[in-house]
Amino acid sequence: MRYRVIWDNDSACGTLGIYDTRQSAENAGNDWFWEMVSIDKNPKEAEEIYCFEIEEIEDEEAIDDSEDEHLIEGTISNFNRYIAGDR
Repeated sequence: MRYRVIWDNDSACGTLGIYDTRQSAENAGNDWFWEMVSIDKNPKEAEEIYCFEIEEIEDEEAIDDSEDEHLIEGTISNFNRYIAGDR
């Protein structure tokens, strides 16, 4: 069993990647959450809106998703720059 982090900021959603343990997925989700809250123009509201969940996935699903991880990471990076005002 592996784990996927699914994030949502009320404007967009996506996945952060595939993790071998629930704890590493939880850590990645928390890192994403607090980074997004810290760069949001309204951090208090962001704390209420932004969220993530951990999904258990079969190893076969993880193999399929791993091909798209570089695209997802690039999208998150671009989105973070957009939120920060670096357009």
